[in-house]
Amino acid sequence: MVHEACAGTADVSPEPIIEESVRNLYDGVPEADVATALTMSARTLIEREPNYSYVAARLLLDHLRREALSFVYGQPREATAEEMGEAYADYFARYIQRGVELERLDPKLSVEYDLEALGQAIRPGRDTQFTYLGLQTLYDRYFIHHGDVRFELPQAFFMRVAMGLAIHEVEREARTIEFYNLLSSFDFMSSTPTLFNSGTLRPQLSSCYLTTVPDDLYGIFDSIKDDAMLSKFAGGLGNDWSRVRAMGAHIKGTNGKSQGVVPFLKVANDTAVAVNQGGKRKGAMCAYLETWHLDIEEFIELRKNTGDDRRRTHDMNTANWIPDLFMKRVARTPSGPCSPRTRPGICTTWSGRPSRPAMWSTRPRPSAARSATSRRSRPWTCGARCWACSMRPATHGSPSRIRATCALPNSTRVWSIPPICAPRSPSTPPTTRSPCATSAPSTWPGTWTRTG
Repeated sequence: MVHEACAGTADVSPEPIIEESVRNLYDGVPEADVATALTMSARTLIEREPNYSYVAARLLLDHLRREALSFVYGQPREATAEEMGEAYADYFARYIQRGVELERLDPKLSVEYDLEALGQAIRPGRDTQFTYLGLQTLYDRYFIHHGDVRFELPQAFFMRVAMGLAIHEVEREARTIEFYNLLSSFDFMSSTPTLFNSGTLRPQLSSCYLTTVPDDLYGIFDSIKDDAMLSKFAGGLGNDWSRVRAMGAHIKGTNGKSQGVVPFLKVANDTAVAVNQGGKRKGAMCAYLETWHLDIEEFIELRKNTGDDRRRTHDMNTANWIPDLFMKRVARTPSGPCSPRTRPGICTTWSGRPSRPAMWSTRPRPSAARSATSRRSRPWTCGARCWACSMRPATHGSPSRIRATCALPNSTRVWSIPPICAPRSPSTPPTTRSPCATSAPSTWPGTWTRTG
């Protein structure tokens, strides 16, 4: 067996493997443990000579063939790589039937496919393309098993995945063989959910799911429940938590104050750990929060190894989601973080709409009690901006003039315009006097343009 594993690999001899494995043998050692000792001995030599990776893979493959064939045929059986060239077709049909009986595979695979034709299309020689790490990963996570006994060989694995992908095609066998040749030659490899679930009773083939968590208790825990069910069948999760109110925001139902996003993220993190991905690998979850959110500083610290562990998510990825509009506002006008509870609509509008830029303003909203006739104390709402810094004028200086502080340092703009409700001839442009200005705006109201 060792000589067969070393065949075809340059600069590799079986002697170091035998010497290393003898140290792990003892009186009465089971035969299965002998095969494991050989594989582990070859693995330790990979650092010395990379070709030992193929040797270790072939030793593991020999153990896998013995395990799978004995289970499928119901009696101890083994085969060499040369013998598998003829045995693969018969094994494949038996493997499909056995998987259906054990409720591991979809019954349609045994009914709607010509298993004999698919078995003849299998290329056993492609088993030798595996390195140790690749085959060991498939053995641990991907091969179908029953009672910890793997009965799916590598080429049967690729054919099963291809059958699941082509099950709704018109020419199933032809498309299946195309998919199989693509996968088994390593020219293309499907994502993990496809490899896990294709051809099984629950053929969930999607890799990732993106969701938005609403700002209410029912919605939050419904989202966490959905995350658990999606993660169960190997789905990766990405949740946008920007709509959830920040710490200190008012809770109308209890007249209390919110604890913010972080405690819910801790629950989501523990859910990903508890459910993982169907017991096959760790759960994959990522939380997104937009930069303007009031809890952004604590959000950034979620992955730290210091601080209160109740406010840390060590098993979940985090992403600071930076909107384009936020960066534009940073460049133009100073603005601070806010809670979506106090800025309704900030999560549902975008930079193309005129309503969202006003939401970033930290100035308080105008009071409804102000007199409608007092024009001088009312905020200026015509939509014009300072052409240099894009800042809106704050108040009326007089019926015919507006005074506003420019965001640029040491500068004050005075715009001379007609009364806000009075008609104006388009041929009468406003004038400007400002230390920060190099030229006057050319249009009013609305978008200011620079001329010069």
